[in-house]
Amino acid sequence: MKKFRFVNVDAGDLVRSLGRMGDLRAKSRAIDSADLGRPLSMNEVRVIWEESSGPNTDLPSILVASEDVLGNLLPRMLALPSAVVPVTSFMNTWAIEDFTDRKVFDKKPLSNVAALGFVGLIIGELLTVTGSNADLRLMGMDGVRRTLSFVCAQAVLRGGYGASLVTIVDRWLEASALTANEVNNPALAQILYLCEFLQNLSARGAFEGFASENLAHQIQLWIERYDDPNARDLLRRSLPQVVHELRGISSREKRYDLVMEEIQRSASGKSVNPLKQGFLISLIDPGSFEFLELAKHASPDGSVATAYFVCAVILGKESALRNFNGFGWTVFNHGLQFHTEMPMDISIVELRILHDGRRSSPIPFRTRSPWLIDVELAPMVIGSFGNLAKRKASSHRTQEASDAVEREEVIRNNLMTAMRALEDAYGIIQGRRPRQDIKQSKPPGQRK
Repeated sequence: MKKFRFVNVDAGDLVRSLGRMGDLRAKSRAIDSADLGRPLSMNEVRVIWEESSGPNTDLPSILVASEDVLGNLLPRMLALPSAVVPVTSFMNTWAIEDFTDRKVFDKKPLSNVAALGFVGLIIGELLTVTGSNADLRLMGMDGVRRTLSFVCAQAVLRGGYGASLVTIVDRWLEASALTANEVNNPALAQILYLCEFLQNLSARGAFEGFASENLAHQIQLWIERYDDPNARDLLRRSLPQVVHELRGISSREKRYDLVMEEIQRSASGKSVNPLKQGFLISLIDPGSFEFLELAKHASPDGSVATAYFVCAVILGKESALRNFNGFGWTVFNHGLQFHTEMPMDISIVELRILHDGRRSSPIPFRTRSPWLIDVELAPMVIGSFGNLAKRKASSHRTQEASDAVEREEVIRNNLMTAMRALEDAYGIIQGRRPRQDIKQSKPPGQRK
């Protein structure tokens, strides 16, 4: 368990004390991690040191204040002559509003079922929502960290719940806009809907008995609880009844016919809930991805295909994780476990300041990767975004280098032609015939 010391100071006093933080630390006292979000007075900042950082480290680990106070404090810190940009790369700055509903250091390990579902959701977002042609067989965690699904999984792992997931999505959208990354807006509502479903699934723990029947029951409860009663697409049978009937059918053709019959009956005059439709398609061959094209065809926006991946991975478990050269295993083991820690470059609060629209151009800042910006959207919830500014600069430098090489090659060829011409002229003076290659090197318009 981490141990902390803290002192509450006025924001102005903190700026004036930046050169002598040791004096502030000497006044600090112990605080329980559960109390880091205790209310603060107006314009007050909670300065926190982690005890394990060592007695000689005077730099605070965390600053906690209201969003308004942080929005005024950080520009003053950045304006100092010795300021390092970004400040939040080595000192966390957390809005006290993010502590209202949860303890920031509490971790709630995802249930195995929910973790599998998030793997499927990440795969679905990468393949059907973002519209990229990424090859998952070769993709690592950098690509995974760029998905909204992974960011929401972190929030659930950190103890977030419904209201805070909406906040996370809003901040993810804001960071995408600030870093000039394109977003598939129509798909976001469905991703959030599925994230909330998986969060609910995680709270219920592991499945007992047949996974397909348990999943059918949970989906049925979720849809009946949260869908608009006036817009429900009622099946002839409930999802658990459909699963029970399919249990005795081994032929994929017969399973396909039964599933399609249920979908078509429920779709008469209204649209089918994407989660329900994705689940039904996954029942044709549980655990496989062979019916992805059918799921894609069901909805152009990719919502059914995304839900299909969620259900297929939950039902397929280890066999589904082995798909795409073990991509699912990589995400499951290195991204969704209790001990997972993500790198961070800058907080969303500081990113707003550096990319303020009133500036003629954004203030550049250091990042760990030349291609990604890792932004802390909430305490210890990190999202990765394409570093388009550095990519453009790198592309510009590459083009300049290519142009320079081309110019050098032209100059070199011209010099060689001139040297041969001089040698030929000297040969004529000495009574020798011009070389044949000089004649052949004349421009076409001057040839006889």
